[in-house]
Amino acid sequence: MAEKPIIFSPVMVKAILEGRKTQTRRLTNKLKYRVGDVLYVREPFVNLIHFAKIDGKLKQDSLWNRNIRTILYLADIPAWQRKQLKGKVSPAIHMPKEFSRIKLEVTNVRREHLQDISDEDLRAEGVEVMRFIEEGWASCSTDRVIRPDREIFAHYWNNLRKFRKNDKWEDNPVVWVIEFKVLKRG
Repeated sequence: MAEKPIIFSPVMVKAILEGRKTQTRRLTNKLKYRVGDVLYVREPFVNLIHFAKIDGKLKQDSLWNRNIRTILYLADIPAWQRKQLKGKVSPAIHMPKEFSRIKLEVTNVRREHLQDISDEDLRAEGVEVMRFIEEGWASCSTDRVIRPDREIFAHYWNNLRKFRKNDKWEDNPVVWVIEFKVLKRG
């Protein structure tokens, strides 16, 4: 059993924390994860930096240096407030292992074409019924549902990352499906 990092977007971290996500799909030729591996989740974060007077001068006093960690996770911040953090957010790839608040255990790994995702797997991916509002996509549980889950997942997949040629939903690439259970959520 190996311990390895895995990156998730704030939307998917929220789905894991809420118990809605137990599966992820990854584009890669090589199998990176095996059943039994423990994955620590990397996610976008803000490491709060404080300033203090040291020797009469105002200096940066990082709480990291004092072994006291004050971390804000982007998934916990409402989308409308995230704009205020522009330039202060550290990308998930830079998250130190000790800042990770979620650990997962891989329970199954398989390959399939992206569009072969079942309705059950859509739910395991954390997909919610959504509606369109002026600001864009937003979760809802009531009125004006305009897209079924499959279309929402396709929309999310296509807007999640920069793709190489033939990696979009419409291209139906072969993906690794990683199923997991949550060992720790913080």
